[in-house]
Amino acid sequence: MKAVIGFLYVLGAALFSALLGSIFGVVLALISPEFASECLFTGATKIVRYAAATGLLAGLLIGAGVMCFCMLVTAISTRWAKKKSKDD
Repeated sequence: MKAVIGFLYVLGAALFSALLGSIFGVVLALISPEFASECLFTGATKIVRYAAATGLLAGLLIGAGVMCFCMLVTAISTRWAKKKSKDD
C-alpha cells in the first residue's frame, strides 16, 4: 500500500509541475514571443502553443524527478531513524 501512495505522490507532483510549467511557458510566450522563440530554438509560427508544450514536458520531468528525490530522502531518513532507535 505504501508503494501505491508513493506512486500517487510522484504522479501528483509531476502533473502539478507540468501544469505550472505549461502556464509559465504560455505567459513567457505571451509577454515576449521573440524571447520565447529564441529560447526554444524553433521557427514555429504558433510559439504560444509550442512554449506551452515545452513547459509542460519540462515541468513533468522536473516534478517527477524532484518528488522521487524527496521520497528517496524520506525513505533513507526513516530507515536511519528506525535503525538508530533499534540500537538504543
